[in-house]
Amino acid sequence: MKPIRPIHDKNITNHTRVQDRVHDILNGNVSLGSVVGLGAGASQDRGNLDMTHAGATSPNPANTDFPVIHNLGRVPTCFIVTNRSAPCNVYGGGTAWTTTQIFLKCDTINVLLNFLIF
Repeated sequence: MKPIRPIHDKNITNHTRVQDRVHDILNGNVSLGSVVGLGAGASQDRGNLDMTHAGATSPNPANTDFPVIHNLGRVPTCFIVTNRSAPCNVYGGGTAWTTTQIFLKCDTINVLLNFLIF
């Protein structure tokens, strides 16, 4: 991708060209990444957003905290379950989230889970 020349003056042509280039870069080029597989062993492509894919297996017994490693380098604000190997409900656990892990609970044991964490 070619770098964009900075706007040094109020030249409308240059300003319009920079806006058009930014539009071209963002239009259709923002990616959520992808994940292959299910659970903690899944491989991932992070994409270009400040989020990550992660996987885990729900513990036995059900409804107990389990960690999901995310390595975002910051405390996340939210998660979305993107895939599961069985019907279940996943919800926030009682342990505080950290810059490397979130803690969740699941009402079904031994379910392979994939997440988007952001």
